[in-house]
Amino acid sequence: GSCAPAGSSARRRGEGTPIAIPGRMNRPGRPPLELHESPVPRDNGLPMDAAAAPPSGERLGRLLLGEISDMLTVVDRGGIIRFTNAAVTKLGGWRPAEMAGQLVTAFAHPEDRGRVTEFFSSCLASPGFTPPVDLRFRHRDGSYRIHEARGSNLLDDPEVQGLVFVSRDVTDLRHR
Repeated sequence: GSCAPAGSSARRRGEGTPIAIPGRMNRPGRPPLELHESPVPRDNGLPMDAAAAPPSGERLGRLLLGEISDMLTVVDRGGIIRFTNAAVTKLGGWRPAEMAGQLVTAFAHPEDRGRVTEFFSSCLASPGFTPPVDLRFRHRDGSYRIHEARGSNLLDDPEVQGLVFVSRDVTDLRHR
């Protein structure tokens, strides 16, 4: 069965307006990652002609990746970081290029590396988002910040082919 509303023109995954996502997530010789805007109209209570048009195309991709405050990291099956968004600079002092190519455990507190490996393994083992876990993330200044992280296995998604982790700094919340 379909989850699309009756009478809608819902399309299959990968259809709709492509949104190219630039950056390190792309592998040489492979097409750039694309997200697809949903072709299903949003019901926000306004007539469709009165609703503001959402940003589209590459601009939307840059907004999504560049403006979110959470750190988004894509890791390959072997645990190598392929991509991280610009939030890593604010949250950890690192430039995205400094993280790319590193093992996912490289920025973890030494006492948390086993937990990071378990978290990574649980993501590998099942689709969907993992429950959140707190892990200590090494800041460029040498200090450690507590990050609440969630992961999702998108290895089978041909547009991502990785594990996607979203984390946020919760140090101040945990020390209250």
